[in-house]
Amino acid sequence: MQNEYLKLISGGTEIVVGETDGTDTIAGAGKLFTWSVDPNFVKYGTNVKGRPTKKARVQVFETIKDGTFAQIFGGFGENLDRLCLSQSQIIRFVKDDREWLCRNVRNGTFFLFKVNYELFISAVDLPMGMLGVTAFPQSYNLIWDSWYRYRVVVLQL
Repeated sequence: MQNEYLKLISGGTEIVVGETDGTDTIAGAGKLFTWSVDPNFVKYGTNVKGRPTKKARVQVFETIKDGTFAQIFGGFGENLDRLCLSQSQIIRFVKDDREWLCRNVRNGTFFLFKVNYELFISAVDLPMGMLGVTAFPQSYNLIWDSWYRYRVVVLQL
């Protein structure tokens, strides 16, 4: 799976997100995200429970080329639905696999998720050892500077 914007950093390591019941939402995960939970999760209408999920393999990438979310996630050349994690899976990953989160920059680790046919990005922070999370629509056009080595977590294809 080639992507000109990203370099695989979890190669050779199997990362499995455990099964979930689908009921967790990021907007409701204030006990986990003690630094902050962006109110845009509610504003954008993402505070919606999902379906239960089975165990799923994920891969972690690091940015190597500047790009927008559309370019970074679109760089896989796949239907974006195939890359999405559920909100419950994102929460489970953050709880169980924190060592894979980017620590050197605000909004350092990106996850793609879908609610009611719309794609969003959950950007997880780890400032001063506390977790925060910000919501962005997938169409958000900021160019993310690869110098910061943002991380991207997607379902393994």
